[in-house]
Amino acid sequence: ADTRQWNNLPHYIGFAGIELSPGAHDLIFDFVDQGGKAIPSLQRQASVQIPSSKTHSDTVIFVSDK
Repeated sequence: ADTRQWNNLPHYIGFAGIELSPGAHDLIFDFVDQGGKAIPSLQRQASVQIPSSKTHSDTVIFVSDK
């Protein structure tokens, strides 16, 4: 078995796809417990600028609870 690991990998990884219009957006990310309830101490905020150029089709944001 391959037992290599990275010490900075999260236990779980979640993905979401959303469509945003070009321009600036302030986003809020909530981490939830097993019951789906938000954990306020883990809430994260991010500001993103979505380009209006058609040459940029995707923007990826990585958010960690650490």
